[in-house]
Amino acid sequence: MAAAVHVPVRKALTGELVTTLSLTSTDSVETLLTLASAAVDSTKPLQFIFEERELVPGPQTLAEVGLGDGSEIQALVSTKPPQMVKLRTACPSNEGYHCHDTTISNVSSNDPNAFWMTWQRGYYPPEDKSKYCKEYVLTDLTKSDGELVVIPGPSAYRQRVLAMHGQLPLVAEPVHLCLEESDDETDYWERSPSTKSIELKLPDGSARTLWSLQDSQTFVEEVAGNNGRHLLLFTQGHFAQDGAFFCLAEAQQRDEDDDLYVLEASVEYSKPSGAGSEVVELPRSINFKRWVRLPKTLIDMIFGCGFYSRLDFLYSDESAVVMRSSDSVFLIDRSTFEFRLLIQFESKDRRRDTIAFDSQTYAIFLFVDESERWLKAHMSDLGNSEVEEADGSDGSCEVFRFLPQTAGKAEEEWKRPELLSAQYSLDSKARVCEACLTLDGFSDAFCMLGAQYIPSTDTALVLDAESGLWSLPCKAARWC
Repeated sequence: MAAAVHVPVRKALTGELVTTLSLTSTDSVETLLTLASAAVDSTKPLQFIFEERELVPGPQTLAEVGLGDGSEIQALVSTKPPQMVKLRTACPSNEGYHCHDTTISNVSSNDPNAFWMTWQRGYYPPEDKSKYCKEYVLTDLTKSDGELVVIPGPSAYRQRVLAMHGQLPLVAEPVHLCLEESDDETDYWERSPSTKSIELKLPDGSARTLWSLQDSQTFVEEVAGNNGRHLLLFTQGHFAQDGAFFCLAEAQQRDEDDDLYVLEASVEYSKPSGAGSEVVELPRSINFKRWVRLPKTLIDMIFGCGFYSRLDFLYSDESAVVMRSSDSVFLIDRSTFEFRLLIQFESKDRRRDTIAFDSQTYAIFLFVDESERWLKAHMSDLGNSEVEEADGSDGSCEVFRFLPQTAGKAEEEWKRPELLSAQYSLDSKARVCEACLTLDGFSDAFCMLGAQYIPSTDTALVLDAESGLWSLPCKAARWC
């Protein structure tokens, strides 16, 4: 049984008591340091000392590090350079990751303190090898557990989590994207999936259709063409804090390059029947009202990374929506629905890099995957099994920070600009640190699967290739 633990927090230099935290013996050191940092409320990065040793964020419990009821910790302004720390293994599935049959993807959420990922794997179960199944796991990596769904048969290819509505009580309910695929395998275009509907998964297990192709054929034809061969496939979704919904769609066209669109929709909300006043309203319908085609230069930029091309929603407020590709960050002005490139990174191999967007200062943290360089330097010293799970011991990842330009250069003079007026330059690039993220070197080296900025802890979380969850303290990284 967990025992109550009261931890006084003092300033090391003055002895001033800042607060006394009420926790339990099974709470993690990571939780303690998050609460202590918020209580001290310093603009500088902090270290916390217990019995002459520094406490490091991680999954260890208070009991395991010797913190009992009444144990004091002391806060010091840190002079150490920022470092990434491995918190724990946070695998969405016990099956891990395999490049040939597994897909792991970020899922946008309007809960800024969540880090949602989906894990998918297709397989033939040993007990019935005629039945193809797909395991589908949806996990918030800031928590310890996730939801496991096993989808049998052909329908395995017809569901995908599009976005998370993160303002529901207790748990964020997934909005499911259903894909429709023809049974005719004689023509690629007849087999290409298109979006059939967007459904909300309700707490009782039922589903509510928010949007359907059947009722919106005119809209789809207006966006994607009306010759019967143009297919509209929704690939990413994002709920803004004000309730609006944004969606990324591909219009696949015969004998032509694919077009990419960002669509904006209004969302109607209603409370579940019989719900009390404390229950948050749920989406009832999605009504698309405007869209914009991505400029060809941006599309070329996105697909320039080939198989590793990606496009994700990073952040939104009342003025703009921020998105990222594999090697660039751009925004959409919500008043004009026009695009503006914020920054494009150097064209050196950017296939596996990932980005976190700091919503407090609009700093951009670029996590550069150096796996291929690392393996080339160490290949002769490693066996095949060691290559597949190398630990990148002398730096498989480099971290760089880009701050928006402002008149004040020093930290105390620096002011966050309005998002729409934010300007970035490659000249503002600052190296933060390197980290030894675990590699997957089975067939194509990489060390990162996703990243997310978490405002409540002021950290950037990164998932490595072996499901290790790493944390970068942004307070220290902004001004290094």
